[in-house]
Amino acid sequence: MTTTSSSPVLTLEEARPRLREAYRQRQLIPFLGAGFSAPLGLPQWRDLVAWMAEPLGFDPELFELNGTPLQLAAYYALESEGGLSPLLAQMRRHFHAPEAEARRGLSPQHQALARLGLLRRIYTTNFEHHIEEALREGGREVKTLIRVEDFMRPTPSHACEVVKFRLPLLIPDGAPRTAHVIQMVCYCDEKRLHVYPGRIDGSIAPTRRGGGGIHWDSMFIPEGHTKTLGEMGADERIAAHAFFKAYAALRVDQGI
Repeated sequence: MTTTSSSPVLTLEEARPRLREAYRQRQLIPFLGAGFSAPLGLPQWRDLVAWMAEPLGFDPELFELNGTPLQLAAYYALESEGGLSPLLAQMRRHFHAPEAEARRGLSPQHQALARLGLLRRIYTTNFEHHIEEALREGGREVKTLIRVEDFMRPTPSHACEVVKFRLPLLIPDGAPRTAHVIQMVCYCDEKRLHVYPGRIDGSIAPTRRGGGGIHWDSMFIPEGHTKTLGEMGADERIAAHAFFKAYAALRVDQGI
C-alpha cells in the first residue's frame, strides 16, 4: 500500500468497514460506469464508431483513426442525413434489446445492487436504463434525475435517486420535444445575493442546425421561432435567449 500524509490509499480490507458503515448511515453513493453493465453484452464505443462509419461510406477501422469517439460523433451528426437520430435509434435497439434485458436478471452485480435497500442515490454515466430497472425489479422505487426540472421535484424518502450525467439515448421516436431553458444572473451588493432567472420555452430540434452560439444552441428552437438559436444571427439570438431576460430583470431591479 502506498500512502501520503494528505491522501492515504486504503486497501480493500481497510476500506470495507468504512464502506459498510457509510452504507448503514445511508451515506454511500456508488458511481457506476460502463463496466458495471459489461455482463449484459452491450455495444462498446468501437461498435458505435462502426455504426457511424458505415452509413458515411468509411471503413470502420480507418474512421476510428480520425478522432476521439465524441469528435467522430460530432462529424457524423453533421454529415448524416438524419443527424444523430439513426445512430440513437440503433443504440436503443441494442442497449435495450430483449437479450440484454434477460441478461440483467442473471447479472450478479445488478442483483446485488437491487438488494442494497439503504442506497439513497447512485451516480452513473451510462446511457441505458439497466441500473434503474434492476432496482425496480428488486422492489425499489426509483427517481431518475436527468434534467433541471427533475431536481426541482421532491423525492420520496424511500426512493433511490439515479443521477444520470448523460442524456439517456436522448428522445425516443414519437416522444414530446417540448423543453425550456432557465439561465440565471447573480449579483451581490455586499449585503445579499440577488438572483435573476430568465426562462424561454421552446422545443428540441430533431437534428443540429446552425453553428452560432454555445454548444446546445444548435438544438433549441425558441417558442415563436422556426430557427434554432444556432441558426440565428447574433442580435436575433441574444434577443431570444434566456440570459437576455435574466439581464433585463437585473437592469429593471437595479435601475441600470
